[in-house]
Amino acid sequence: MNNNQYPYFDNNATTEIDAQVLDVLNEYQKYYYANPSSTSHPSGMICNALYQQHKQKIADLLNVSENELIITSGATESINTAIKGIYFQYYKKKNHIISCKTEHSAVLKTLEYLQNFFGADVTLLDVNENGQINLDALERSIHENTLLVCLMLANNETGVIHPMEEIHKITQKHRVLFFCDTTQAFGKTKISKITADLFCGSAHKFYGPKGIGFLVIRNLSRKVFLHPLLHGGNQQEYRSGTIPLPLIAGLSKALELVFEQQDFIIQRIEILRNNFEEQLKQIVPVKIHSEKSLRICNTSNVQFPFEYKAVLLRLMKKFCFSRASACSDGSGKPSHVLTAMGLTKNEVDLSFRFSFSKYNEESEMNLFFEELVKSISEPNS
Repeated sequence: MNNNQYPYFDNNATTEIDAQVLDVLNEYQKYYYANPSSTSHPSGMICNALYQQHKQKIADLLNVSENELIITSGATESINTAIKGIYFQYYKKKNHIISCKTEHSAVLKTLEYLQNFFGADVTLLDVNENGQINLDALERSIHENTLLVCLMLANNETGVIHPMEEIHKITQKHRVLFFCDTTQAFGKTKISKITADLFCGSAHKFYGPKGIGFLVIRNLSRKVFLHPLLHGGNQQEYRSGTIPLPLIAGLSKALELVFEQQDFIIQRIEILRNNFEEQLKQIVPVKIHSEKSLRICNTSNVQFPFEYKAVLLRLMKKFCFSRASACSDGSGKPSHVLTAMGLTKNEVDLSFRFSFSKYNEESEMNLFFEELVKSISEPNS
């Protein structure tokens, strides 16, 4: 159970750092703080060697080559680097990008920027009531001017998993690049090999430190070039900036634990999530969004009847869960994901997201249900 006094059910926003990762992070902050680029002295050379080791380890875990890996500050930078980098490199030849209405705001805002200021032709695919895309509609949207398809692996609000392998086959058939935002997938669905030309991740989504992530650019049978967004010391070919060795060591350890633990952890969290949904249905007549879709193991997006809204808002003072994505733009607009699935503004307003982690326990669920029942029976308490 999380040491926080408030049981934490908001793990799609961020996760508690693993104790083993924290030990690595603290060790490197204390002993290996030299700049890895300062190779003119012993401490710098040691840190440079450690950096190379950890970068190779991350690449091996992701089943890619080391020169296909870029270390970034997290998923938002990775997404911007991938989409803008590809577009700025190739838009004079092709400028059409296909994505989906339920993508993360980091993707949608980046595409909006390219559309408004650099003439990008953007197609956003619809989803059905379960949050699923239509692969035939995807293929019909591709034409001779299509440069890139941007579709996430797992949705951060509903947990819906897109069929990555089938999408990749379509993009390969039409010789179009495929960028997959895999940020929410690690530690929440079993991953062996990611079939995408570009993909990304962020350590704090899988029990690692904040401020560190990665972007993978597969060379495939041709060299894929990016237009770099950050210019400076050229520490990485496509990304300048001081190498944050302690954070990279933390990312390396967190990713190692994901693959070591994924079979057991995913099964455990899925049982916990399914039990949560079944017990909740016995107390309140709720609707589980995307329940019929393939989802990552930890996510429940739940719509409550109107008369229970005040109860849920009171419970949010004792338990950590969310009403929308933590990365919403603050506009006050209803969730773009649920809206794209056909929900009305009122239905979105009655929807709450619960996302669980390997640290959640059955006792926390029981405490939540006890408080829920108490709040229903004693509305003024």
